[in-house]
Amino acid sequence: MSCTSVLQATLRIAVSGFLAVLAGCAGKPPAPDWQLNAHSASDRAVQAYLDGRQRVESAEFARARSEIARTGDAAQLARLELLRESIAALWPNGHPTRLIHVAGTGGKGSTCRFLELGFGCSGKAGAFMSPHLFDYRERFSIDGEFVARADVLDLWERRVRPHCVRLALHNPQYVHTFHEVSILIALALFEQHEVQWAAMEFLLASQKRHQKSVLFKQLLLLLLRMLAVAAVVL
Repeated sequence: MSCTSVLQATLRIAVSGFLAVLAGCAGKPPAPDWQLNAHSASDRAVQAYLDGRQRVESAEFARARSEIARTGDAAQLARLELLRESIAALWPNGHPTRLIHVAGTGGKGSTCRFLELGFGCSGKAGAFMSPHLFDYRERFSIDGEFVARADVLDLWERRVRPHCVRLALHNPQYVHTFHEVSILIALALFEQHEVQWAAMEFLLASQKRHQKSVLFKQLLLLLLRMLAVAAVVL
């Protein structure tokens, strides 16, 4: 099979996947405000705890509880406490890395990389970004380089997974989400590599409504790049 045929087949697959994701994005209702606000407040509370700002941490967790309490759903309140307990269990004395939260409507990943570069002038620096496109390691950067696959696997096997298993054994209904696990792995990587400063990307409540459109734009950009390559080759 010629290179042209292979490229044409690849483009057909990419276009089909793009249209399938687009159809899926259009068929789901947006998340309710209470869920978005509670998630953002819990993110800020975790950040404050890791920084040792107990007053801010208490205030943000109280805000998250208030949003969830409006639903009368005890299960949601339990999930909120789950994240708080995990952070406290893995880092009971706070985290050694000084962390910067990066939020905004666009360019968060680039901002994290620029901050990482700047922090690197005074010591070891890192960044946590989301989502990844091809390789899970794209979420974790230390001194401008993606972390080694062996480091991710080691910390998952040795620290994060045992903790998640203990949670599941205690109560299988309440386990961490994929994103929460990624945050724990990022924090463990920063600790292991003695990162002094790290930038961590996160979404505000209002931004979470647009996650599907962000995915749409990423897939569109990927498709356009592939079409550009095809135009050159063909």
